[in-house]
Amino acid sequence: MAGPRTTVEAQAFYRMYHSYADIPDPWDRLRWCRYGLDLLQKEVAAMVGMEE
Repeated sequence: MAGPRTTVEAQAFYRMYHSYADIPDPWDRLRWCRYGLDLLQKEVAAMVGMEE
């Protein structure tokens, strides 16, 4: 599960989608992965050299 800064939001998201395969939208699939790694959008953006 996600770390303290996203716990409430991540828990709500995980209740909505029980597995990665249940998620139809690619953006929500990215969010699922990001929550699983406990990363913020700005951290992912910095990793790939983009703005948030």
